[in-house]
Amino acid sequence: MKTTNHILDYLDALLRELFKWHKNRHVSLLVLINQVLFTGFEALTPILVSSFLLGGLVAYTGRTFLSDLGQNQLIYNLIIMAVIRDVGPLITGLIILLRSGTAITTELGSMRVNREIDALETMGISSMSYLVVPRVMGMVFSLLILGAYFTLMGLIGAYVTFFWLAKIPFTDFFLRFTNALNAADLYIPLVKAVFSGLLIGTLCSFHGLRVGRALTEVPQRAIKAVTQCVLALLFLHGIIALISFSLEGV
Repeated sequence: MKTTNHILDYLDALLRELFKWHKNRHVSLLVLINQVLFTGFEALTPILVSSFLLGGLVAYTGRTFLSDLGQNQLIYNLIIMAVIRDVGPLITGLIILLRSGTAITTELGSMRVNREIDALETMGISSMSYLVVPRVMGMVFSLLILGAYFTLMGLIGAYVTFFWLAKIPFTDFFLRFTNALNAADLYIPLVKAVFSGLLIGTLCSFHGLRVGRALTEVPQRAIKAVTQCVLALLFLHGIIALISFSLEGV
């Protein structure tokens, strides 16, 4: 019960600060920029490798099996489902969680142990405004940027595979791909990126601030944050997928 109350109080304070963040931008803008750079720029390499391999693997598998069935156009639908709508956003969220989410929990937890957060609050600086809100917003912005980057690299991987297998011109690939796209394929990844960023930033910051005075609590909280975020991400993506499919089926 106490944990639930702590979470509700934390969410209430976070929402209040999010809505009035623009009033404190002179304090936390630098933290936001640093968070975007740390989360986004330094995660480009794992995103590049995973997206390129996913796009190539999906294209190779689809080309191998669907061509034999005479369903070549479905290959592009498969690429859209895997790279853009479902698998791609989930992989991006997991990479950011494991790389940057744990860093947020560890950093805030260490600041709590070293009484740096107490010092900020003593000086009248809100830890929620200065530390948490920029990290949550930075996580959202980073996931939006990295989601677009993942899609681009995944499509490049798919095209390279197509060209290697069948020497398909880029114009043919692009036209068939755009013909298979619809509006939902564009806004669903954006929705997943925004909510995934909010979820990862909120949970990881919460566990970081919940660290007590013992340094051993920092890795314990980091493990809890990762476990809960993974389960929450899977649930979130599943719910969004079910809602989108139900709406498209109407």
